[in-house]
Amino acid sequence: MKIYILIFSSFIFTSCTKDYKQEIWSHRVNDLSRINNLKNKCHGFEIDIYYDSSSQLTYLIHDNFSKEKLSQRNTINELKKIHFNNNSLWFDLKNNSIKNQGKALASIIENLNKIKIKNIYIESYYPKILKKASRAGFKTLFTFTPRKLNKIQLLREYFFIKRSNIDGLAIHYKYLLNNKLYYRDIPIFTFTVNNKNEIDSITALRLPVKVILTDSLNWSN
Repeated sequence: MKIYILIFSSFIFTSCTKDYKQEIWSHRVNDLSRINNLKNKCHGFEIDIYYDSSSQLTYLIHDNFSKEKLSQRNTINELKKIHFNNNSLWFDLKNNSIKNQGKALASIIENLNKIKIKNIYIESYYPKILKKASRAGFKTLFTFTPRKLNKIQLLREYFFIKRSNIDGLAIHYKYLLNNKLYYRDIPIFTFTVNNKNEIDSITALRLPVKVILTDSLNWSN
């Protein structure tokens, strides 16, 4: 049994042998004007989504969910006004409860499923939400925080991810630099890299990094 685990884990937890073409996407693009300004400058956008149960509206916002702040934000249905230039979208669901994340996802499905967008990714740490997103035709990202697990536990988590048909892992870039064990056949979507030296360090690790979020596109061009 130990030999089997050792051989199998050596296949999974090694540096990536496949060359991924990394795309640079813009981080936290939560208003229409910024989307319009950036849509010709990057492959995609990360957009934060929050469902407000009192107004029953879904907003583009990262934090500070007060009524005053929400009244100043764009709603999900307003994204239909944007003519996307072959951009991809990464929606990060910010609600803590699975019920309200489900409401947010329903708003995305209702408003964006018929819009011509290259790829739409839904990020959540709830497998049930990701399953619903996949059934609706969206790609899925599992919010992944590496923990101190032994190889047997890592293997169990790996099989859970593979069974769930998840399209990628959303991971903060510092975890990439500070940890050595990764699933080499699952794409990584990492955030938020604002330094050219850091991206060079990530590239040197030969991990399956597919998308890099940044707050500045100046160094990425």
